[in-house]
Amino acid sequence: MQDDDNNSEIHEPTYALDEFVKQNITNPTANLSNTDLYSAKYLGLCHDFVRSNIIVYGQTNFDQPETGVTADQKVLLYCYLNMRQHLLALKKLLLNSYQEKTIAPYIKTFLGSDRSKPAVFIDCGCGPLTGGLALDEFLRSIHRNIEPLSYIGIDCSNTMLKIAHKFCNQSPMDITGWTFEFHDCWDTAAVIRQIGRSAANVIVNFSYLFANITTDQAEIAACFVKDIVKSCEVNSLIILCQNSPRRLGTFEHFKETLDNGFELIVNEKRMLRYKTRRRDDSPDKKVEVCYDIYSK
Repeated sequence: MQDDDNNSEIHEPTYALDEFVKQNITNPTANLSNTDLYSAKYLGLCHDFVRSNIIVYGQTNFDQPETGVTADQKVLLYCYLNMRQHLLALKKLLLNSYQEKTIAPYIKTFLGSDRSKPAVFIDCGCGPLTGGLALDEFLRSIHRNIEPLSYIGIDCSNTMLKIAHKFCNQSPMDITGWTFEFHDCWDTAAVIRQIGRSAANVIVNFSYLFANITTDQAEIAACFVKDIVKSCEVNSLIILCQNSPRRLGTFEHFKETLDNGFELIVNEKRMLRYKTRRRDDSPDKKVEVCYDIYSK
């Protein structure tokens, strides 16, 4: 996954995602300026304040309203400020993996899934369907679809999961042959039942989760993955992790708990260059992302 940080591709949403974001995130966020709580200046110029005081860098209780801020509004602000960057970081990882010799076989096995070896995408800390939208963006970029595919989203916030359900119904995703299931806890038994014993090809995704969970929760997450491998007859399984280098949080503990049964095949820090809007004339944004991939 070697790309030159200064000359790497600038990632931007597809037309379909751009329109979806405009209708479901950007325009509703702008409408918050009509409430007593927000002014246009507040939303337009004080993003840092919103990040640190309202969504608390993703660590807030998204189910708990604040003074003048509903739970739904907190999730909307998260979508507006964070989701697109997280989505494009995963899209970049999938695209690079598809082209990189050591990882491509795993991605191509996943893409080659069929009814005898179905594809399962487990999005840990899924938020408002972030990983599902990123996977669809990746598939659009390479002009592919996967059928059947089971998307399993896990998030402790029921407000996030409510928005994820909404986005399932309103998103531009080509979800022919896809099924969706959501859990508000590490419901290992339910996930194992869904995967079954069908020699599935599994991707387990962790996008920026470890900055926001405790050491105990990171250990539970690692045990969750190990239990899936132990209880299901998976054909292939890879773990995709994206983290901020400044906010690795409990990722080290997750890796220690995962143990030597998993092979680390990617461990890199890369610059993500992106635009939150398609064909935007403003300067592109840059953020460093730590990418780690494990295989089993």
